[in-house]
Amino acid sequence: MKKSVFYFIIVCLFISSSFTGCNPKTADHKSAGSKSQGEQNTDTAGSYVNDDTGTEPTSDSANDPSLMQSLADAASAVTSDVPTISYNEYPYDITDDKNNFADTEPDITVGDKHYMTQINDWYINFDNYDGKIVEIEGMYLDFGEGYKFVGRNGPSCPYCTGGYVDFEFQTDEDTSSFIPGETWISVKGILREGHAVMSDESTIPFYYIEALSITELPEAGIDPISD
Repeated sequence: MKKSVFYFIIVCLFISSSFTGCNPKTADHKSAGSKSQGEQNTDTAGSYVNDDTGTEPTSDSANDPSLMQSLADAASAVTSDVPTISYNEYPYDITDDKNNFADTEPDITVGDKHYMTQINDWYINFDNYDGKIVEIEGMYLDFGEGYKFVGRNGPSCPYCTGGYVDFEFQTDEDTSSFIPGETWISVKGILREGHAVMSDESTIPFYYIEALSITELPEAGIDPISD
């Protein structure tokens, strides 16, 4: 689910930093030949010896069960304070809008040319497109939990999912006959703003097409796209 990626990254960064053993003291500037209490010496063979014990330190601390448990507890403490998505709001009535806009010609049609360019602009400058009727062709994509997209393979971009350049749509139509990643469709609908409602009652906006119609197409367009 792309709306939850941000929170997953936070946890990954925390765990990664714990295992790298990054220590601010390693950036300290020390005079040549000086050493602090407990600092490691090296002999001529290059092995490290602990000043306090005279023994070589072990290198398997990452496999220490107590360390692993401590890291797990710390990660749990961090993630317990991170808001998660409680539910998504799609605030418009598709049935009413189908009756009101069904015969309206699209303001924007997205086909084989400038596919990625147009989708990126919808995201970046959504205020310029809010409420516009659009029509877009691409593969039917289903990422589970009610998240449906129309898109094509293309170069990576800030608003891509699983290698696709895509845009979410919301529909009340039966899409069970469509094969994700294979069925080519045309989606006509209204660009809308929804909200992800978080567990702390804050909201995060997201953009989608409120589908007025979905048509299965007999032939696929250009894929992958390049612009």
